Amino acid sequence: MIEIEMVEIPAGEFTMGSNAPSESPKRKVALNGFLMSKYPVTNQLYCEVLSLPKPEKLANHPVTSVSYLDAFKFIDALNILNNNVHSLPTETQWEYACKGGLDTNYNFGNIIDYRICNYFTGDPNTWIMGTTPVGKYTSNFYGLYDMHGNVWEWCLDEWFSNYNDAPSNELPRRYPPLSKQATWYKVVRGGSWNECASDCRSTSRKPKHHGAKFTDTGFRIVLNYNIKNKNMNMSLLNLYR
Repeated sequence: MIEIEMVEIPAGEFTMGSNAPSESPKRKVALNGFLMSKYPVTNQLYCEVLSLPKPEKLANHPVTSVSYLDAFKFIDALNILNNNVHSLPTETQWEYACKGGLDTNYNFGNIIDYRICNYFTGDPNTWIMGTTPVGKYTSNFYGLYDMHGNVWEWCLDEWFSNYNDAPSNELPRRYPPLSKQATWYKVVRGGSWNECASDCRSTSRKPKHHGAKFTDTGFRIVLNYNIKNKNMNMSLLNLYR
């Protein structure tokens, strides 16, 4: 059994998106409650679950240079060890959890500062130029850390360039099977140590190839406990991964 600190995210509604082209149109979304990991997955946790050698340094930093596919190798191993059905968050779950009940650019207001999160400041005196330990900065209202900056976080959804026809619930977006529009690109959220302030907003989103690895990209996990039937939960995970 691998112990992971999870935070309860309550059921609720919120307005998702912004007026930016890739973040619009705004829409109301209703979500069931779920659990989300308090921190991004760390190097130490990643190695422990996958039975890899313990990291010699940066053990408490977010794991990086992991693809979407690598994230699911970790999740598959964790689900066997814990006899549960963890997953990546959908981007709807991610944004809802990140905002923490607020409707501002960041979960601490509309102005960002290097003393609040790890991002590209453009100033060599304040730009850290790498990851920082998880939990270094203040959490949001729900008790989640590092939702802005530090590392981009993989989400379950395929990349769509806007929210036209997006669902009004927490299900991930997918193109129809064998569709010519189907893409290998997945959504990442949250910005990183290597991104400017605007890319670290709660609503900011970008596409990344599911097999690519980046030094500023990691992930966190969720547990969708609203689905009581474990077999059904696993079937949904396999369908949407």
